[in-house]
Amino acid sequence: MNAMRPTVPLLLLAAAVGAMIAGCEAGSGTANDFRLETLNHGRFYLNRHRGRPVVLVFWTTWCITCKQELTYLNDLRREFAEDELTLASVCVDPENIDLARRITEDLALGYPVLLDEMMKDGSTRVAGTFGVRSFPTTVILDAGGKIAWSCEGFGPTDKSAIGRQIDRLLAAKATRP
Repeated sequence: MNAMRPTVPLLLLAAAVGAMIAGCEAGSGTANDFRLETLNHGRFYLNRHRGRPVVLVFWTTWCITCKQELTYLNDLRREFAEDELTLASVCVDPENIDLARRITEDLALGYPVLLDEMMKDGSTRVAGTFGVRSFPTTVILDAGGKIAWSCEGFGPTDKSAIGRQIDRLLAAKATRP
């Protein structure tokens, strides 16, 4: 066997990792301000969270990988003070509110669950403004409300990537006068 030629499983693994990396990118532009109802009938105003990074994960009730990321973010939130970082999830199938409520209760989420609004054409208002095409999609905003990073999907390497992005933004915020 030639030691220089990779095996098929290694090539498949490399392709899968490459696809996951390709789904994440540095952001550009400022996020449009929005207001959404929360699962517990409150209101979430994006502009009230300026001054700290904001992590938004867009998810659906039918997505198994979404539940894995929601759980990860729930664990992650415990590492930061409430005034240091905002975490919120945006459910993009609010017509399934009862199922969304069961999922978030089962996962014991400790951050706001927002309900995106359905438009007449079947799209969702906020997910559409962020260009969400697949689920889950994570969008991280800097303290000024600019899109710093986004990622489609969620896998093992995304955990460290999300953590690195948050650390980078918090470090940048700390060095500002």
